Amino acid sequence: MPVTNSLVRIQQQLIAINNAVLLNRKTIIEFRQTSNKELLVQIRKQLRIINRRVLINQHTIGTKLVLSGKKFDKNALRRIQNQLRTIQQNVLINQRMVGRLLACKKYNNETKKSLKRIHNQLRTISKNVLLSQRIVDNLMQPPPVSCPAGHTCLSVRLIDGLGLDLDVDPSEPSIKITVRIFGASVLSGTISLRNPTLSLGGEFGLFLLELTLRGEFGDIAHGHFRLVLGGRACIGPPIDILRTCTDFNQIIYDK
Repeated sequence: MPVTNSLVRIQQQLIAINNAVLLNRKTIIEFRQTSNKELLVQIRKQLRIINRRVLINQHTIGTKLVLSGKKFDKNALRRIQNQLRTIQQNVLINQRMVGRLLACKKYNNETKKSLKRIHNQLRTISKNVLLSQRIVDNLMQPPPVSCPAGHTCLSVRLIDGLGLDLDVDPSEPSIKITVRIFGASVLSGTISLRNPTLSLGGEFGLFLLELTLRGEFGDIAHGHFRLVLGGRACIGPPIDILRTCTDFNQIIYDK
C-alpha cells in the first residue's frame, strides 16, 4: 500500500474512533439521566469495539509507517497526532464522567461494579491511545542514536515492532535495557552487581511482553559480563486464536 494511502487510511480510522468515543459519551449521559442498567451492557460493548479499533489503528501506524522505514510528510503526521490528541481528550472526559457516577451514593454495589469495569476499559483505551501518540511522536522527531563513550550498545528484535536496546557499561559492569514498541520507548531497567536479575514486562497496546534478564559476572576485574534473556513476546489482541507468541531463552550478550 502506498504511503499516501496508508496516511489517509489511518486518518479515516481515527475519525471513526473519535465518533465512536462521542457516541459512547452520549450513552453514558443517557444512563446518568435514566439509570437504565441495560445501557451499562451497551457501554461496555461500545468500549470493547473502540479498544479493538484503537489497536488496529496502532498496528496500521506501526506496520505501514514505522516498519516501512520511509520518510513522511510532517504535516500529515501532525494531523494524525492532533486526531490522537483529540481522541485522548474525549476518552478522558468520558472517564471523568464515569468516575463521578462511581462517586454517587444512589447506585447499588452491582451497578458500581459495572461502572468500575467501564472505568477500567476507558483507562485501557486511554493508555493505548497514548502509546500511539508516542509512536507518532517518534516518527516526527526520532531520538538521536548515540552510545556513551566506552559503552557497547546493540539492539535485539524480539518480534516485528517489539525490540530491546541494550547499553552495556563494562566499568560497572551494568547493562541498561530499554523496551521499544515501534521505536517508542515504553519501559527500561538496569542490571548491575547490585541487581543481577531483572523482570520487565506488561501489556503495551497489541503487545504482551514477559522478560526475565539475568546478569552473570565472570572476571569482574576485566569486565566480563554475560546477559541471559528469557521470556515471551506476543503480538495481537488478547484472544488466544488471534495472538501470535514466541518464547525465548538465549544468551544475548557475552563479553
